[in-house]
Amino acid sequence: LLVKGIIDAVLAKTDLTTGMVTEFTELQGVMGKEYALLDGESPEVAEAIFEQYLPRFAGDVLPQTEAGKVFSIIDKVDNIVATFSRGLIPTGSQDPYALRRQTIGILNILLGSEWNISLRPIFKASMELLNVPAEKQEELLGQVEEFFTLRLKNIFLDREVPHHVIDLLLSNNELSVADAEGLVNALLANRIDENVELVQAYTRMYNLVKFLSFTEICYFNALISPIIAITLYAKRTSCKRLALIASSLSITITSSKNLLIAGTKIAGTATTAA
Repeated sequence: LLVKGIIDAVLAKTDLTTGMVTEFTELQGVMGKEYALLDGESPEVAEAIFEQYLPRFAGDVLPQTEAGKVFSIIDKVDNIVATFSRGLIPTGSQDPYALRRQTIGILNILLGSEWNISLRPIFKASMELLNVPAEKQEELLGQVEEFFTLRLKNIFLDREVPHHVIDLLLSNNELSVADAEGLVNALLANRIDENVELVQAYTRMYNLVKFLSFTEICYFNALISPIIAITLYAKRTSCKRLALIASSLSITITSSKNLLIAGTKIAGTATTAA
């Protein structure tokens, strides 16, 4: 696979030097595939050379081979990062280098392939190859990631995903495209936000911890876990006494000291019940 990838990379742009593609630029990739086959390369290599330019327009087919997907993503990322590094960022309706189309193409490839990969290392590698000064890389990275995030948001909006679901997912910069897709599908399938009782439970939990420090939240987590365990065990064994203990635990937490006191009481009560 590595050898095949190297061959693909070496041959990927060779058709651009030919008179046919120089005269008819829309044949880039198409002629590359034909030249590769005539030169004795495998059909897989030839297909990857062609697929690197897919999708060519909105609604066009996506690359189907693994190598074709990889080269399409790499080619488009290189174009986008290089153009951004020169300050040619699309504004309004102006997009002379079709960067929006290329970005949407990358996202659709990732959404269709379910590859759980982060684009950030690819962006950084492209910057290194383009000799972008180190002091400008973080700023450029932020601009490119924001550009991709907005395109992904538009894709989800076209699917009629609720705004608040999209904002929730895209607030996490570390989320991969595949993760975002999976979470969107899970949220839409279960519509947790429409479950009134569950929302109320989360709201109560949030109100308990919103003023706590990180250390106090850790204590809170240690406290709540036994309550959950007691409740589940009571339901499983139909133990009315344990169920009564679990349901009667009402905790108001204002400091780590109160949390420890409550935790001690719960632990003692649970031990007595057992």
